[in-house]
Amino acid sequence: MLSGTNAEATSPLNFNELRMYSQNYVALTCLIMLSACGGVSEPVYGTYAYRSNTTNQERVDSWTQCEAAAMSQVGSNQKTQTTSIWYDSEGNRQGGETYSYDQNADLRDRMQEICMREKGFTLTEMPYCSVFPDEMWEEHRLGTVMVRPLPNSCLADLNGFAVPVQMG
Repeated sequence: MLSGTNAEATSPLNFNELRMYSQNYVALTCLIMLSACGGVSEPVYGTYAYRSNTTNQERVDSWTQCEAAAMSQVGSNQKTQTTSIWYDSEGNRQGGETYSYDQNADLRDRMQEICMREKGFTLTEMPYCSVFPDEMWEEHRLGTVMVRPLPNSCLADLNGFAVPVQMG
């Protein structure tokens, strides 16, 4: 029953009811298509800074120095916004969430990258590893020489800093 009585149920759908059902059909179709992916998600990428004959500790120190320099050059500029408010097909209010962000974050990241390049590092965007075997931790400790990123490498988080790992 569409509107609550038998007489109304046998009458043709009005425009709003037809629109509501078509929107629900499209949403259900999209949901089914997305669920078919079985949890496949986009990889998360990070930046790896490499310089030959440099230890992981030297890289971490340079990264920290450049991060501090970028912060002093381009300070934080916190902004607050609210998402748009809309109403779903059942009349329920959606959206209206408030969130904060740093308007200068992208510029500060670029300044940090410039600083690292000026120190002789090459920056490479790489996906984070989905797994990182425990036996690989020792070979990537802070005192060891940095590993050059190779094809099919991914980044592993090692105590708060990223190291490339050759996979497969």
